[in-house]
Amino acid sequence: MALKLLPNHNVTDVQVEELDSPSQLIGKSTQHIYDWWLHFIDKGMPDREDFDIINHAVFAPNLYLAKQISPGYFKMLINGENVIRMIGANHMGAKITAQADGTYSERLAIYYQAILDHQICCRCRGQLTMLGRSHVRFESVDCPLSSKDGLGYVVGAMDTI
Repeated sequence: MALKLLPNHNVTDVQVEELDSPSQLIGKSTQHIYDWWLHFIDKGMPDREDFDIINHAVFAPNLYLAKQISPGYFKMLINGENVIRMIGANHMGAKITAQADGTYSERLAIYYQAILDHQICCRCRGQLTMLGRSHVRFESVDCPLSSKDGLGYVVGAMDTI
């Protein structure tokens, strides 16, 4: 099912879908992180404390983790080397805000907030035209994590396809 989670500014090259099955994924790291997330779902949404990057070392270059600071405001905590290569920049430590007026940051913050609000995993697939990298075809998966402080996290993986 296609979701309208992203505002429609300059994202026509990206398809966003709620995930129903691991078979919807092509990439090894996207499949891995979604399978990991599904392992917890019978007990409820995984907690941030359940995610230790050491347990995902083989896929670490393709992983990222964003922490919700407040609704619509996130900070990138982990940004793997392959993610940096694909998007063309290291966003580790970057602030991602829905108040960024039509920028990539605004679109990403709105998308992450929707994932947390709906407690769903989503797959993105397409090209990174919005980042000036239309030559990069990618697949990503974004999954919500809960935390004891009531704020959420989004853990994700990104593969070239």
